[in-house]
Amino acid sequence: MEPVMEVRQVAKRYPGGRGVANMSMQVGKAEVWGLFGPNGAGKTTLLKILTGLCHADAGSVKLFGHDIKGDFASAMSRASCLIETADAYEYMSAERNLKLVARFYPGLPDGRIDEVLELVGLARDKRRKVSGYSLGMKQRLAIAAALLARPELIILDEPTNGLDIEGILWLRGLISRLAREEGTSFLISSHGIQEMEQVCTHGCIIAEGEIIRQGTVAELTHGGVSLEAAYIAAVNRPAKGERKRHA
Repeated sequence: MEPVMEVRQVAKRYPGGRGVANMSMQVGKAEVWGLFGPNGAGKTTLLKILTGLCHADAGSVKLFGHDIKGDFASAMSRASCLIETADAYEYMSAERNLKLVARFYPGLPDGRIDEVLELVGLARDKRRKVSGYSLGMKQRLAIAAALLARPELIILDEPTNGLDIEGILWLRGLISRLAREEGTSFLISSHGIQEMEQVCTHGCIIAEGEIIRQGTVAELTHGGVSLEAAYIAAVNRPAKGERKRHA
């Protein structure tokens, strides 16, 4: 079966040396991938490359067999994303914001906006201006926008930002259900490793712009360790240069 997402030797360097290098990974149908790494490791850079928000210096990204650089519209036609911030027009209602988003998806079924607002718990507040929303409510609205067109791949950058404990449990359940019942694939960047361990099927650990470990959660936690412990062990191992000097 063709991968939902295929990343081959992607590299991007910014002035000062920050960025990502030689990153390769594949996401399959209904897989839930967690992307873990310290601040500045390159997680958001990678997500921006995967969604066409910035261009890689080298390598390739394909979504559903379409190259993100050469055929952006086809690549993103079955995907959605929430990167960095939950933006919305604050002087408009949640319902009105989603109607604007819906204009990018011709043929969206009648009632889909109400359906996703119910799904994220904003149905009762759909006509309130977003300026009166809490941070958690704004995050739920952004997630509603990402779900609107029933994407087959959803890329999320710190989706639990602003969510309380109840909201985190809700999101965890939503991700599991969509993957299980609708075959939706996810790539989720998060610092909440303990939460992600309960929902992810796969994990990818990056540090200093490189992938240092990836695989199924079972593979990463082999030996009975937690995903958090596996992450700490991976990111704290000596860097390549250090390993060479001590060899």
